[in-house]
Amino acid sequence: MTELSKIGGAVKILDKSLPEPIILARVEDKEYVALSLKCPHRGVELEYLKKEKQFRCASLGHSRFKTNGTYIKGPAKKPLKSYSTRLGILDRNKLVITIE
Repeated sequence: MTELSKIGGAVKILDKSLPEPIILARVEDKEYVALSLKCPHRGVELEYLKKEKQFRCASLGHSRFKTNGTYIKGPAKKPLKSYSTRLGILDRNKLVITIE
């Protein structure tokens, strides 16, 4: 995915086989984070703010979250669900997201 080729890039993963939509961001050279895409307040999609290294709800209240999903501020009051990520052991070009 070309969006993830640079630090600060992010993609939204909308796949019916997943328990919920995910947002995936490259926050450092070899660090990726995967979180639930929908804000726990009203279910509005999030966006990644690369300069602030935060996720922000697109609704008027703009709830904000750290890259680990921790709630910072806004009407949400709850954290985002986070998913484990790691670069592939045999192939560093593959990113593995663990969905439990």
